Amino acid sequence: MLIVPLLVLGVVLWLIFRAGDRMPVGHSGPSKPETAREVLDRRYAAGEINREDYQRMKQDLA
Repeated sequence: MLIVPLLVLGVVLWLIFRAGDRMPVGHSGPSKPETAREVLDRRYAAGEINREDYQRMKQDLA
């Protein structure tokens, strides 16, 4: 008799955790893609490219 409530509880918990995996925390909807300038700025800030390359690529985008 105790098995049925435990099975129901297990299924409910499984559904809750499964639904939580599909909804990222703090995600309010689809985000817009980064612009080329934003990608360039991010790469420069991360140190992936040096100042000269950054300036040249920025000029190419203008």
